[in-house]
Amino acid sequence: MKRSNKILYGSFLVALLPVFLPWFRIGYGTGIRPPWRGIYIMRWEFYLVVALYYVMVFLKKRWGVVAAHFLTGASYVFALSRFTIRTHISETQNWKFTLSTLQWTFWLAIGAIATHLLFSVLWIKKRGTPPNLD
Repeated sequence: MKRSNKILYGSFLVALLPVFLPWFRIGYGTGIRPPWRGIYIMRWEFYLVVALYYVMVFLKKRWGVVAAHFLTGASYVFALSRFTIRTHISETQNWKFTLSTLQWTFWLAIGAIATHLLFSVLWIKKRGTPPNLD
């Protein structure tokens, strides 16, 4: 495996670390495990997108790497939109409650994935690409 791929693989894992931080504070009296971490509300799409990123780096597809970053951010927002339903707080999405319990670590997760997108694009551009790379 090339050094470039190893750096992109490892740095993407670091960019995903904020998912393990508490995203919501909903209180200790509700019977729900506090603090509610981002990974608890992620759905299968998140894991699929992470796998997609690694496949695209392996195949050296720039468009796939960029798409995986955007889809990762979208999976964060999708998880946010399903928070009250996934935690069984409400049968419908309650945006007021979701946003009132949201912590700064959610924005850290979004910022980390956006920063990694910039890093990836610059890294791939700096390293150059073989002629057969689209």
